[in-house]
Amino acid sequence: MRGVALIALALMLVTSAHAETVSVSIWRWKKITLRLEAEAERRTFLFEKMPPDYAKSEGIQPGATFWDGTRQDDQLVGEAYLYGAGCEPVTFAMSGSAKLNAKGEITLHATPPKRKPGSCETIQVDTFAAVPFVFKLISKRGTFKDDE
Repeated sequence: MRGVALIALALMLVTSAHAETVSVSIWRWKKITLRLEAEAERRTFLFEKMPPDYAKSEGIQPGATFWDGTRQDDQLVGEAYLYGAGCEPVTFAMSGSAKLNAKGEITLHATPPKRKPGSCETIQVDTFAAVPFVFKLISKRGTFKDDE
């Protein structure tokens, strides 16, 4: 019986040693509040709060992914999600500097597709006209373990 208890204790120690720490911060994009979760190189912006009319027209719930990617040196590289009520999300490339400017902002660039009016079908816009997405840091919440 003592051997089983020692094995269980050893497994608990190994499991807790591998638990990743997730850093959480709050950002604003336009009138939308986003939560950024950072774990090692991985970064994910999640919808936290948005105007009710936007949430309804786009079919977005809090916790849905806005952007998912990685930090590569001083760059953020990943994919953003285009939502539409009743439509499957569509991803598109979005990247930019991970460094805060003097205003506490980062800017990512993308050429998001658009949905045809009244349809879930997407159309690609001019690939030479990258749109800046400016994210303002609102607060740093701290960290938590992913096994908590």
